[in-house]
Amino acid sequence: MWTNEYTATSPLPAQAIWNALRALHEGRLTYEGSDTFVLHGPFAKGTRVSVTPVG
Repeated sequence: MWTNEYTATSPLPAQAIWNALRALHEGRLTYEGSDTFVLHGPFAKGTRVSVTPVG
């Protein structure tokens, strides 16, 4: 298993960012050509997510 960590700053409120991330990982926020995410449990620290890259 590999892990990655990224850091960024944004002028948006933290709740707006978490809402967008939750929607993405629950499959509610999609766009053409996007990877597929499957969340295995609640959207919380320690929950696993499977990512299937496009292609």
